[in-house]
Amino acid sequence: MKKINKSDSKANFLRGWKRFISSVERKKRKKPKSGGNGNLRFSNEAMPIENQVVTFIERISTLKEYSSSILKVNEDKITIPKYFDLYDNPEKSLLFISAATKLIARGKRSSYLFNYKKNKTHCLGLECLLGVALTAARRNSINFNDTMIQINGVYPKDEQYLEIIRDIGLVKEINNSTPGNVLDATQASKKINPKQRIFSADSIGKESASAFAHDAKNKTAEDFTKYINNCLNDHNLKLVSDAENHLTSCMGELLDNAERHCGLEQRPRWYLRGFVNNNVKNPICELAVFNFGKTIDETFNDLPKDHFSLTQQVIPYINRHINKRGMFKEGLITVAALQGRVSCKNQEETDSSGTGTIELLKLFQDMHDNLRKMGRDIKGGIKMTLISGSTHINFDGSYKLEKRLSDDEESDIFTYPFNDIGLVSEPDYNYLKRMKDARFPGVMINIRFPLPENATQRT
Repeated sequence: MKKINKSDSKANFLRGWKRFISSVERKKRKKPKSGGNGNLRFSNEAMPIENQVVTFIERISTLKEYSSSILKVNEDKITIPKYFDLYDNPEKSLLFISAATKLIARGKRSSYLFNYKKNKTHCLGLECLLGVALTAARRNSINFNDTMIQINGVYPKDEQYLEIIRDIGLVKEINNSTPGNVLDATQASKKINPKQRIFSADSIGKESASAFAHDAKNKTAEDFTKYINNCLNDHNLKLVSDAENHLTSCMGELLDNAERHCGLEQRPRWYLRGFVNNNVKNPICELAVFNFGKTIDETFNDLPKDHFSLTQQVIPYINRHINKRGMFKEGLITVAALQGRVSCKNQEETDSSGTGTIELLKLFQDMHDNLRKMGRDIKGGIKMTLISGSTHINFDGSYKLEKRLSDDEESDIFTYPFNDIGLVSEPDYNYLKRMKDARFPGVMINIRFPLPENATQRT
């Protein structure tokens, strides 16, 4: 038998005790804070909300519960995600909006505070979508039928983002819904920016499509062109007449597509937003347009089996690339639909619809290239992102638009294959992504277009 050494016994006991204390501390650190949501579930999800916008927003998520990585809640305090943008973090950003909307519409509190302080990246489209969603949800709470949910907030440190929230985003949407209902006590928010340029237009109701009549869509397209010119005027620039007409035409077709593809008879909705702060050194014009209803994929899947664009353009493109790395059917339908002269309106080869999105991108790319040729100091390049259903597509100028002459040799057809070869090759899977748990019910486009540097501004 071995004699026990008392000093060794004491040392072993102390080591064991320290290990126990350390394990307890580790468990404490991993334990969620009191009042946090852990995994948040909504027991009343089966009960429908009597509002079309809220219903669409709730459909974005396929999740049944939400971790704090998506929706961080501490009692009545909701933290805006650190990375809240469609370009680099689309899925979690959309899931956050869906979860936050459910919390406002189905939660058991009469007021909530949205804290933007930890936010690092943002985009106009998401902020406007959040504003539209929460404004609808607070008016249609299933637990507070006779009162509106109060929404308060803490602005971010970024003053440009503060202006977006206040003047076109969440705060503006709430104020438009219930004027004077937002108490804004932040001193920074009271600064007036004379070089801020804002555009905001919504559709309510459905009109007969008209290529020439001055209906709301055409009037909005014309006003949008004037808005872009106002943004350029701050830099002693303006669009030439042909570019003005082309921009109006592209935007008119884009809004017509948004209304027609929504698949709603009673109240189709589209939203168009624009924001520029021309008071900063490197201003960026940011544009967002989105609609609720059918996805691009659903629109083409609902066409007759003998439809020209479907059978002659979309299906052959899918069959050619579906078994290649990173490709999926919905994504390929969406990419095919973006190409020039591909449209659900085209019944035969000579039909010329299907130019809105791709030529809008081309127009802004041409503006960007021309400014560089003029010797204007431009920081960065044009960026565009499109989301429809579970498909997320990014454009960043890495690949160029391709041009060919139409068969009748009377017009140009532009394509964007997302590669350096052409539509015979599959798109680069780095620019075509499938979201796993989020699905946007409609189409959403966000564009960032850098404007010339302001030599006299240093903010």
